Amino acid sequence: MLTKRQSLILQAVIDYYAKYQSPVGSKALSKHPEINASSATIRNELARLEELSLITKTHASSGRMPAEQGYRYYINHIMPYFGGLIDLGLAEEEESILQDIFNDPYNDLNQVIRKTAATLANLSENVVISIGPDMLRNDLPNFMSFL
Repeated sequence: MLTKRQSLILQAVIDYYAKYQSPVGSKALSKHPEINASSATIRNELARLEELSLITKTHASSGRMPAEQGYRYYINHIMPYFGGLIDLGLAEEEESILQDIFNDPYNDLNQVIRKTAATLANLSENVVISIGPDMLRNDLPNFMSFL
């Protein structure tokens, strides 16, 4: 289990990375309103978090970014108690778009899936592929032949 300061630092690293898609350094973390520590203390805590495989860095003097285990710890131990940037939810406009999809009584399941995938692609600015099971065979279709 991490100390409260280590949890705050891990939360700040993940929140910063989620917002800016860029590694964060100890100097930026020292300006965080809830982390009451010097850059040197934060560097020591970052080194400890790195030893625990919760964060990583690309080279010796680079900023830190979350590792897979760090995300798992964040979801399981930090978000339930402290919340976080990832847990902020959707903006009103985004929520309205999704409510329109699910509240439309004329949508069948395929329309809901198509509209949801299109909305997710639009909001995340990423490619979204949705596949469903073949209802007759009860398995996922094989798309490997198309690659």
